[in-house]
Amino acid sequence: IKAELHSLNSWRMAASLTYLQKGTIDQYTEYKTGDDAYALVAPTTGDLVTSEKNAVEHRVIWSVDGRLPVTRNISAGFHADWIHRWNPENRKENPYATDFQTSVVVSVGL
Repeated sequence: IKAELHSLNSWRMAASLTYLQKGTIDQYTEYKTGDDAYALVAPTTGDLVTSEKNAVEHRVIWSVDGRLPVTRNISAGFHADWIHRWNPENRKENPYATDFQTSVVVSVGL
């Protein structure tokens, strides 16, 4: 989900919400096509090759960014992400993890 608010040729603000599931289907999972591939689901128990993987990882990511012109050719902006994970690295025994990331942007147009 993403929403953006802006004025023409001026400032811009945006926010987004992303939800991801990362299962134990990985490089060790057998390649399948057709109906077999359609029926493939991320297991919530261990797979045959990497038995320590026993859960689907869930991520929620909130993002906010904005940009504001400083002069005709220079603009400044920011971006921030809040990331929360359950079952990090597909392991139920791992505690949840939270991360906050920010960046500052200065751009010059020619």
